[in-house]
Amino acid sequence: MDTAQDRGSGVAYEVEQVTLHDQPTLVVRDTVDEAGIGPFVGAAFARVAEVAGQDGMHVSGPPFVRLRPDADGAFELEAGFPVSGMVLGQGDVKASHLPGGPALRTTHRGDYARSRDAHEALHGYAAQHGLVPAGDAWEVYLDGPDVAQPRTVVVLPTRPGGGSG
Repeated sequence: MDTAQDRGSGVAYEVEQVTLHDQPTLVVRDTVDEAGIGPFVGAAFARVAEVAGQDGMHVSGPPFVRLRPDADGAFELEAGFPVSGMVLGQGDVKASHLPGGPALRTTHRGDYARSRDAHEALHGYAAQHGLVPAGDAWEVYLDGPDVAQPRTVVVLPTRPGGGSG
């Protein structure tokens, strides 16, 4: 494990290079502004948990959010759970997956709003080690908001850098 530091916050993060397996998921998708992230995520987790309990599906891991900032300052979000069994969407709950392959991973401890520091640390580590993002990052929530220092695992899929690419 190596250490990367977010330049803005000065927080040091331990970074792991890992190989992930593809995970089937159930998610709700939407585009929201920064103030709408919390309410959307809470509602999405509840909705996905409701659907995941049907038709032989089972939640197989902690909740996650995959996010992509857009040009207007909003965020395209995909919030849900990894699942096992036959993955079937229902209405606004869609079947999706978290990709397998090489990735960087670190754990942020504290306020969810500061998890951005962990994202920046992973991007900095990738650049220093000749890696580039190979998709959107996601956050896995190991603790709920009622925990004083909640743990959030931040994952960034990567691939070797292509020079000018």
